[in-house]
Amino acid sequence: MYEILVVIDIISLFISLGIILLLLRERPSKPQMLLTLASVCSFINGLGYFHELTAKTLEAALVGIKIEYVGLAFLVPMSFLFVAGCCKVEIKDWFKVLMLAIALFIYGVAATTEYHTMLYKEFYFVADCEIPHIVIKKAPLYFAFIAYNWGMMMVQVVIALKYYLKYRSKDGLGIFFASLAYILPIITVPIGLSGVLEGFVAFTNAARYTTREQIVLYPFDVVHYQPADWLDTFYLV
Repeated sequence: MYEILVVIDIISLFISLGIILLLLRERPSKPQMLLTLASVCSFINGLGYFHELTAKTLEAALVGIKIEYVGLAFLVPMSFLFVAGCCKVEIKDWFKVLMLAIALFIYGVAATTEYHTMLYKEFYFVADCEIPHIVIKKAPLYFAFIAYNWGMMMVQVVIALKYYLKYRSKDGLGIFFASLAYILPIITVPIGLSGVLEGFVAFTNAARYTTREQIVLYPFDVVHYQPADWLDTFYLV
């Protein structure tokens, strides 16, 4: 299972990097900027998880987690703004500020996690085993953050679906495909948190890293619908 997770993470890193390079070739615009930022967050999140997976000490594992949260804290808000804007849903300025404040707060808490128990009640490193790894007992704030991200993902899918059903356009289908990539974390996050599949690393870690896999479907959307032609057709608030 460990080797499979490492391989999947490496593949997702290359996918995210490829999408970033693809998007940077497109005509600068607000949707292009938001999608690129979301892709960068996805890449950073994956890079941090790779560092955590391959860590041999507690200190190294914590560095990986801190890198993860650089992307994890901002990925869903960037994607939310992209989807909402493309679907002509007005997002009030105060809510944008709130999302930014939450992201900064979560990252600040994660970056200083060894000095408090706000995010994790306890963590220690198991080195005397076949696969050295960090063991974490999560605090209520962690679950609140995951619930917040899960809710934002659900809202994005609903917004995109309503937009497509209303207009039945190629643009609407494109953004709906992009939002559908959230189906995987929407399903796996509750499973991972429930402990139903306790011991199955891919699921118990899902809440921490699978949110970045939402980026995997972007190539189908971006390549097939040619973002240079359709991204700028959206009015982003």
